[in-house]
Amino acid sequence: MIIILSGEPGSGKTDRSMLFEEPIKILDMENRDERSRIRNHSDQVIEVIPMLIKNNHIKDYYQSYLVLKKTVDTILKSDPEFRTLVVDGISDVRGKYAKAKWFHDHPKRKNPMPEEWTEINDTTKQILEPLIDIARDENFNLIFTAQFCDEYGKVEKLNDNGKVIITSEKLGREPNVEDWQSYNMDTHIILEYRKPYYKAVCIKSIVGCFEENITGKSLYDILIEKGV
Repeated sequence: MIIILSGEPGSGKTDRSMLFEEPIKILDMENRDERSRIRNHSDQVIEVIPMLIKNNHIKDYYQSYLVLKKTVDTILKSDPEFRTLVVDGISDVRGKYAKAKWFHDHPKRKNPMPEEWTEINDTTKQILEPLIDIARDENFNLIFTAQFCDEYGKVEKLNDNGKVIITSEKLGREPNVEDWQSYNMDTHIILEYRKPYYKAVCIKSIVGCFEENITGKSLYDILIEKGV
């Protein structure tokens, strides 16, 4: 099953992606850490793998393509029992590697026009397609997390006492990726945080569209329940 989880910051994309019951590995596309690390989450021990080449951050599209494939091949050889791979932060694939390729191809330009984002999306697709092919061939779940918002205002997250613990305010993000069918996804789930609950909106799946309040629930259980 190939899933993309998208949504605003603080809507729980990363945490929800790790609520699957099968053994999980996480590929950190945002390079938060230069070393692989172990993370305990909901009684699971999860290995987080950074996207790096010889301790240097990846800088271009071709490198990212090669390292993604090599990393997954290595995971399959070292741990054939794992069932779910989370690619955390594919917005970075699009915003850094694919966009860097666009600037390389258009050296005299400062920014792409809205209609030219198709080229960047196509490059992103080229980077991700090998992972999707491997997942289907090897029969494991592949979950992408992404922030693909046109723009948004203030996002607030409350604790149990109703106090705001997260405030995020950003405007003018890149245009949304509209046609996920071209990425050969099985399911696209938009995660929303709406006081006082989380909501998952599934806009493409083999059981059709649905909305679900997922407060206190496992996303994995919701998908199984819906027959995805």
